Formats: sequence, structure tokens, C-alpha cells
Amino acid sequence: MTTIPAQNFTNDSGTSVAANSLVVPTSSGYYNVFVNGTLQRGGLTTLSATNLIINTGLVVGATVVVEVINFNSSASSTSVNNVTVTTTISD
Repeated sequence: MTTIPAQNFTNDSGTSVAANSLVVPTSSGYYNVFVNGTLQRGGLTTLSATNLIINTGLVVGATVVVEVINFNSSASSTSVNNVTVTTTISD
């Protein structure tokens, strides 16, 4: 098992992530973990704001990337000439 603390990661800008500041998916989101560019199977990792736990050992120097996808949706309704148009937007 390998535990990687949040502060060992950098964000998209190259800035170190603060302790307890990893982005975790919302209930409608998900995350992917890549080790040396290879997507890892689901269920092999656990992500929290504090750390990433990978249920296998890693070779020193391995590159680990965490991709978090969160979805937000919104809906609006407009009535024009007694016709209602409803729009749902998902990110």
C-alpha cells in the first residue's frame, strides 16, 4: 500500500497543494488515477482531502496524476407566447 500526502502533489499551475487540500469529487463526480501515464482500475485507490492511497506498492520516482471531474447542473424555464422552453446545462 502506498499513501501519498496532499502536499506531495502540485496543481495545474505547478503550485504545491496544501495539506488537507486535495480536490475530491462531489456525489455526482468521479476521479481517475494514472501511474506513469497508465489509468488505474477502479477500486484500487482511495482519495481524500488529506491523501491518496493506492492499494499497491509503487516504484520510487513513479509519476502519479489524479484527475477529478465534478458535474454541476442547472435548469431554467422561460415562457414565450405560452410556449415553455426548459434548458438543462451540465458541465
